[in-house]
Amino acid sequence: MVMKRRDFLASCAAALAASQFGCHRAAAPGKVPVLGLILPTDTRDLDEVTMMYGGRLSYVDVRLGLKNLTPADYDSVIPLIPAAARKLAADGADAIELTGTSLTFYKGEAFNQKLRETVVNASGLRATTMSNGVIEGLKAVNAKRVAAATAYNDDQRNAYGLSGTTILSNIYAPVATLFPPPPTLFTGGLLNDPMQTLKVQTSSFALADTMSFMQDRLLVTLGARYQTIKQTTYDYNSGLEQSHYDASKTTPVFGAVFKVTPEVSLYGNYIEGLQQGSVAPAVVNNLPVINAGEIFAPFTAQQGEVGVKYESGTVGASAALFQITQPQAFVRNQVYGTFGEQRNRGAEFLLYGEPVHGLRLLGGLTLINAEQTASPGGLLDGKEAIGVPRQQFNFGAEWDIPGVRGLAVNGRFIYTASQYADAANTQTVPSWNRFDIGARYLMDIGNGRVLTLRGRIDNLFDKSYWASAGGYPGASYLVLGAPRTFVLTGTIDF
Repeated sequence: MVMKRRDFLASCAAALAASQFGCHRAAAPGKVPVLGLILPTDTRDLDEVTMMYGGRLSYVDVRLGLKNLTPADYDSVIPLIPAAARKLAADGADAIELTGTSLTFYKGEAFNQKLRETVVNASGLRATTMSNGVIEGLKAVNAKRVAAATAYNDDQRNAYGLSGTTILSNIYAPVATLFPPPPTLFTGGLLNDPMQTLKVQTSSFALADTMSFMQDRLLVTLGARYQTIKQTTYDYNSGLEQSHYDASKTTPVFGAVFKVTPEVSLYGNYIEGLQQGSVAPAVVNNLPVINAGEIFAPFTAQQGEVGVKYESGTVGASAALFQITQPQAFVRNQVYGTFGEQRNRGAEFLLYGEPVHGLRLLGGLTLINAEQTASPGGLLDGKEAIGVPRQQFNFGAEWDIPGVRGLAVNGRFIYTASQYADAANTQTVPSWNRFDIGARYLMDIGNGRVLTLRGRIDNLFDKSYWASAGGYPGASYLVLGAPRTFVLTGTIDF
């Protein structure tokens, strides 16, 4: 039987809802129960929730402001969950649901349960997560094995044009010019009506199983993923097919977690993945690339990681060692190709949580050695890769102002070490650091609506710096850091 996601969630919603209201603080007789919702993003509406529960419940919600579905973004909003749970309890919720399967399950079942316990401890209410709903739903439909499948299509249109006219200037003392010269030297396609130049189709089917041993202290996950990548490039001017490949591969997934104590876990994982091959660009360094449009075969990226994690309910920390290998592609003598390999080895440290009520912290340190290996003739072996700093440090804090409900101030410090701008390691981009500050204010404007005002100043001291080097492989250009920037935003939850 094939069941749509929404229908599947709806099939187990009633049981989940009922289970929440035999809770620590029961709803008053005759009162419509209030379900508190912690929503990861600011943009998600309540259509899916009302579809599942209908008019049996009323709702209050808090949004965490998740911007992207990445582990780094997940880690940035997790410390906000306890405060969100307390706010929902203060707003009259009888039970709380933490939504978003991607957020609640991205570190596995133990992490999902820890999040649920965090909400319970912070609010004093019965709580569940969207992942719990999926787990209970799978049991309800008597599922024995679970598989995941994804598909993705990407069609790109592009055109380019270079003028060939020289403007005498300097990046440290720029010369103003009224208009850019017309693109007449190297052109491809029509800038006002670009044609399709690339089509990518990917699909993936994964199957994994997690086994528990030693009374659930040891969790072992074994799995495999079958991936297919189809990629086609087309001529900028005629639209005719230039090159094409269709490649597939089965890659392994392995992970293990050992719970030393309820708070401390040791973990390790290894994963391989089929990655899309690069496409030779049309122009690099203001010169045409001889094999422009050529597609290079997909490659298998390998990543291994071991580490330790600590979770106390209020604060958490982790330390990990990792290694990632991948081919290195760039332009030599105006020919684009794969010339060697890049191996990234490093350590990552993360600290997050709410050590005291109203103060949330998030910080991390990454130490990395990005080394070129297997270069042609070994000429670049041992040299550092372009644009990869050896150290990166970020630390941010948010503090709820006592006595002013809904008002919080925040700050962030960012440090990036020096990095090389060329493969031979003869040109260096200096290290840089930056301070950002901001504030957030939540205002109840009635009828269940909340106005969120946010203001921030990025690069508080208006420092001039080069943010990164490298850009497109072999292009040898720099990215200028943004000057002092003022940002003011407002959102209304309906």
